Amino acid sequence: MSGKLRNGVTATDLVLTVTQILRKHGVVGKFVEFYGNGMGELSLADRATIANMSPEYGATMGFFPVDHVTLQYLKLTGRSDETVAMIEAYLRANKLFVDYNEPPQDRAYSSYLELNLDEVEPCISGPKR
Repeated sequence: MSGKLRNGVTATDLVLTVTQILRKHGVVGKFVEFYGNGMGELSLADRATIANMSPEYGATMGFFPVDHVTLQYLKLTGRSDETVAMIEAYLRANKLFVDYNEPPQDRAYSSYLELNLDEVEPCISGPKR
């Protein structure tokens, strides 16, 4: 994912777009990892909405890398600053933490798809008449 959602584009619009792309690609039974600089622009709620739709796009699961949003969630849910610092240090030491202010690391995936968040359009969903 790259870019940033435009004003007026909701998490629902994003998840419907993602679902359409992933269904077309065919991700049944796969683990889908979302990555890219656009990830830094998505809120926790946006990420949860996308991940929770994995049955709709057919994947076994959809997940996001551990980053600053994850650390904010840990603090929000009562983890101490010391615990959060330890978790961050561990993840960084094992190259599992994504910092969007640093150059991206090369990672190997079985397939790659691109979505520019700037291009997501508001969607209308509902029964056809």
